[in-house]
Amino acid sequence: KAINVDSLKKSVADELDLENMVVEDSYKGPRLDDENFTITAQFMEELMGWYKDQKVLHRKYAYGMLINIKKYFESQPSLVRITIPASNKFTVCGDFHTVWL
Repeated sequence: KAINVDSLKKSVADELDLENMVVEDSYKGPRLDDENFTITAQFMEELMGWYKDQKVLHRKYAYGMLINIKKYFESQPSLVRITIPASNKFTVCGDFHTVWL
């Protein structure tokens, strides 16, 4: 019960209504113009310039990007097996809690 999860809880992402979220006319930053929040190279270049100027991305686009990456991660396997030849090295950078050998 230490890691008990209420399976009926919904993700905040499921509750967001991005379609009706208003982007104020005063917002002059980068925009994701389609309903799927498709990230393009042009958008990323604009976003990098916007961030370099210490400006903030509108929450509608930030939420759209986060929801897209959430969907992507959920579609991927949680464990990926790879084979590393004995003559090579594989370095893991980061935090991991379980090691499968």
